[in-house]
Amino acid sequence: MTANQKTVPLTLPDHVWGRLASRADHRGTSVADEVADAIWTRLETDDHDAITPTARNTLALHKLHRSNEEIAHELGISANSVAGILLAFGVHSPRGNRRSKQ
Repeated sequence: MTANQKTVPLTLPDHVWGRLASRADHRGTSVADEVADAIWTRLETDDHDAITPTARNTLALHKLHRSNEEIAHELGISANSVAGILLAFGVHSPRGNRRSKQ
């Protein structure tokens, strides 16, 4: 990584980090390289341009720590629809237990 590259934090469960670290060590790469490779591989195989505006907005509001109910209210959809969208993208969603950060 060069000095002018920006980074973002990534939170992973310990067991996932351990698997990535083991794989990186075995392949002679870094964990960051393994994560980036996995993401790029997924993006290349998915039709990532087909994401709906509702799904895009749901994911954006989830990143702002909104609860499923808050997202549903803001987007005019059901909380079950929100949960389904998050599940489809592999996002853990503890229904109603999240608090808005303002």
